[in-house]
Amino acid sequence: MNSTRIRTVVAVAVAAATCSAVAMPAVANAAGSAKTKVTIKAPNGEYFGTVKSKNPGLCAEGREVQVFKLLADGPHLIASDTASLNGNRYEWSTGNTGAGDGTYFAKVTKIPGCKGATSKTIEVELQP
Repeated sequence: MNSTRIRTVVAVAVAAATCSAVAMPAVANAAGSAKTKVTIKAPNGEYFGTVKSKNPGLCAEGREVQVFKLLADGPHLIASDTASLNGNRYEWSTGNTGAGDGTYFAKVTKIPGCKGATSKTIEVELQP
């Protein structure tokens, strides 16, 4: 093999190794995103729930939870809170928002290392 061909083979090998090294963290991060679950309840208009994950220190502790009300023109953010450890659960609570009867859900957005999640929708009917 002549020296030009050897340099070409080495250059291709180095380029391939560099591309693999750059692409690997992105693939590892996507594969390493922990599944997250958020719940919501609202007895008497008091909105609260939990954030659960197999990686709670990263995906539940301090995670912002947003509460939305479904209206004719789409979901409207009505409140938010941050999940914190209470006993062995990561809980959030917005208290009574005064948002009234309707359909609601809670959401946590995707963050690095953690997937986003949306709760089931709930129907709230306040007693007079």
